[in-house]
Amino acid sequence: MILRLENIISNQTGIWLILDIFAEAIRYGPGCPEKYYIMIQRIQSLYLLLTSGISALFLSGDFLSFINDSGAEIIMNYRGLWMNGPGEATLIRESQLIIPIIGLLLIILPLIAIFLYRKRQQQIKLAVASTILSAVLVAIVAWCAYSIARDYQAVLSPVFRTFLPLIMLFLSILAWLGIRKDEKLVRSYERLR
Repeated sequence: MILRLENIISNQTGIWLILDIFAEAIRYGPGCPEKYYIMIQRIQSLYLLLTSGISALFLSGDFLSFINDSGAEIIMNYRGLWMNGPGEATLIRESQLIIPIIGLLLIILPLIAIFLYRKRQQQIKLAVASTILSAVLVAIVAWCAYSIARDYQAVLSPVFRTFLPLIMLFLSILAWLGIRKDEKLVRSYERLR
């Protein structure tokens, strides 16, 4: 579905801009003229956008939280492993560089895939790469949770960011399946011609 945005962007900002874009999409529908130039695509674009946003949310705070036997809280974020004792937080271990890199790739790759809607094969490759990176991130977070709990005799106290890699994996798989379904549909139309 394609939209005309020159009137919307000129006098709206923020959330109102997004709401106006969707209102225009509903108003024009699929049969709009060629001069409307921005495409809001199928549901997999929403899945890819959510994957990117959730990855940014994952990197924005603490994704693992533990409480050890002495009552101190151990927190892991993209900057490292921290122990919150009485008074101040001390750095225990520097961050592994792999978690921020995967997180940044999971922000960038789905956004690129959204704009490759005319090149479905490349879009499928980026969706598969996002799925693989999400699975790797799930494995790394699970390994970090296990090793920190073992090394510091701590009990995992899950926060909502702990489960975000699983949600990213699920959304990446849904996006890949949607793009693959569109590719099959286009190929079946080409066979009919």
